[in-house]
Amino acid sequence: MQEEEYSPVSSKLEVAALLETMTQPGAASLQLTTAEAKPYPVILLDLEEDEFVEFDLTAIRELAPKLRRGVKFVLLGQSHAGLIRSTPMQMETFTDKGGRLLARSKWPEGLDLKQRRAAFRATLRIGMDVGVRLRAEEPNRERVKASSPEAVAAKKPPVERPSVDNPKKLEEIKALQREDGDKVAEKGAVADPSADPKKKSSDPYVEKITQEAESKKAKGGQADNKAADAEQESEKEPEKKYFELMGDLKDLSATGALVEFFAQDGASKVITQMRTELEICFPNGTLFPIVGDVRHVKTDSDRQVLGVGFEFTQITKEQEKQIWEFVREIEREASRTAGEGNDRTPSALFEVKQEAVKFLGRRQGQKYATPMARRLARIAGYLDSQMVALNQGQMINSTQLSAHADRLLDILEDDREEALFALRCIHRESPWVVHGLSVAMKLVDLTQSRGRIPRDVIKGIAACAMVHDLGKGMLPSSLWRASTLTRDSYMRMQSHVELVMSRMDTCKWLAPILVKNVVEQINERLDGSGYPHNLEANELGQLPRMAAVVDVLDAMSRPRADREGMTAEDTYRHLLDNRTQFDELWIEAYVRHFGVIPVGSLICFESGQLAWVTRLDEKRHIHTVILTSDTKPPQDNLGDTVTGTALEKLGAIKSVLGIDY
Repeated sequence: MQEEEYSPVSSKLEVAALLETMTQPGAASLQLTTAEAKPYPVILLDLEEDEFVEFDLTAIRELAPKLRRGVKFVLLGQSHAGLIRSTPMQMETFTDKGGRLLARSKWPEGLDLKQRRAAFRATLRIGMDVGVRLRAEEPNRERVKASSPEAVAAKKPPVERPSVDNPKKLEEIKALQREDGDKVAEKGAVADPSADPKKKSSDPYVEKITQEAESKKAKGGQADNKAADAEQESEKEPEKKYFELMGDLKDLSATGALVEFFAQDGASKVITQMRTELEICFPNGTLFPIVGDVRHVKTDSDRQVLGVGFEFTQITKEQEKQIWEFVREIEREASRTAGEGNDRTPSALFEVKQEAVKFLGRRQGQKYATPMARRLARIAGYLDSQMVALNQGQMINSTQLSAHADRLLDILEDDREEALFALRCIHRESPWVVHGLSVAMKLVDLTQSRGRIPRDVIKGIAACAMVHDLGKGMLPSSLWRASTLTRDSYMRMQSHVELVMSRMDTCKWLAPILVKNVVEQINERLDGSGYPHNLEANELGQLPRMAAVVDVLDAMSRPRADREGMTAEDTYRHLLDNRTQFDELWIEAYVRHFGVIPVGSLICFESGQLAWVTRLDEKRHIHTVILTSDTKPPQDNLGDTVTGTALEKLGAIKSVLGIDY
């Protein structure tokens, strides 16, 4: 019966895609076809479709004699599609290379799969950015009868306004009109109703209005003649409107795809659309259009995303072939990036072309307040993906963490104040992601203000701060939504430190002392009331003392289940009131460096005008603000930038507002 559960894989493309899944570490085993043979773990080094499979037999040299004699074997593996088993294979060549025993066999004649093949999904790993552009028809509003008050009101022509956008210019025009009218009155000219209406006015503005009025009158007469007929006709079909947004491809199969969208982008509109147009956008510029039906939607409120499952419809043979090619390339790239130092050739599909970047996911399709905020969103995207990977049991991706720590340092070096303001513009991400970004940038900035420090040390501090709270995303969200915690819940919450520490062993480039000082000790307190080890002042160095101050000040500025976000001044006061827990010298250093009203603060002037603080002067007084009309996060439609004497004219500051996001 067990044998009957396997079914042959007939498609060559599917065979290649499944073999790609077995190139990932720990995914494949080799079993001789002799009696009572058992499977041995084996490494698949390389694949050449329809040509060969290359193995690393170094760890199973005891099998080499039998394999050299021509004993056949089968490959065994497990993927998203289920259990994989090859037809019998035979080694053809053996090579000793740098102390490793390598061997090659011919391409297998076929594979058997112990599960329905349609379930096979290629999952994208961290750093593999593929966008999905969704286009769906906007739902029609409820129709109304042509004779209804709503329809009659809708038919009324809009009130025409002078085509002048500048209010000052409009006032100048009105003044000129009044001046011309006064001159006419002085000459004794009185408006005569019987005057020739065809006579042109000397005032271009009046002439334009007159012409428009005559045109409307003529059209109005025609409309009146047709009014009776219009009452009898049903309302015409409204013009179709389409809704577009960008998402991130998370996995792909022959039958569908899983895509993530920002919940705030109105992605919930796709739930009601039974059929939508999708366009999958790969890094090398390849665009693949396909139609899909929404099959399931899952909300992740902590990450502020909607995961939408699409089932492809009306698939042609050519599209099916292309999908399998994409699946194979995704698996190939996932295998290449799974381990450290993998020298396999990168997939051409994932070679990034600059013109394609704007289509690579929901963050690229999003509008941001500043270019710096867009750059910062890319790092937020990595941290979000990393948190998801941690939840799936994966380790911290060392290569990606290193690359994004470098990006954060580059952003800070380009313009520190613009970078600090950009932190306020990143609001669509998980709180752990935003907090990690903010602590990393401020901790690095404060550290560098104390003197020259080697870049590799600064980079290590940034990397540790970026991921220090991701362990919280591995715990039940109920812990973070509760306004009060029981002792057991509080102890469980503290386990987030150990959770992330246990996933950092792959980051060999990080100095252990930095990981200990930042990730492990950032929650310790001078009086021993912190966690996880209840360390006291004499056990804590300067870096964890500084990190604790930066961490708490940022956390208290953000809303929590039991309180609103606090202003910078209130957070300073809280820490100074708790000097037994926090190092007073580092609190004072922080205030001197970032200011009493730091960059990113939302202030209200006595006039009621709101503004974002974007720059401070050398004395850490407000130098530049950007005006805003509400307390919402900064968007791409920023108000006027005000500085110098114009800033002085805004008057005194009435209050600093706490942030509610």
